[in-house]
Amino acid sequence: MERLSETLESSLPLELRKRFAEGCQRSLKKGGPVPVEGSYRNEADRDVLFRCVMIPVRAINDAADSINSVYSLRIAS
Repeated sequence: MERLSETLESSLPLELRKRFAEGCQRSLKKGGPVPVEGSYRNEADRDVLFRCVMIPVRAINDAADSINSVYSLRIAS
């Protein structure tokens, strides 16, 4: 709960932020859902495996004006 006052940018590892930004760009260009998956090391130096889908949201005028995403992770043992 300590991260509630943080932004997404400040709470994610740099590599993950870059992957999310690239996924957003690809999703807007494609005009549809784009999967993003990979791994990173968390603050406890453990591998975290993740999957995410970036989904552009279209307004009435059919222009994508925001992106929603679904994210899941698993800490590797």
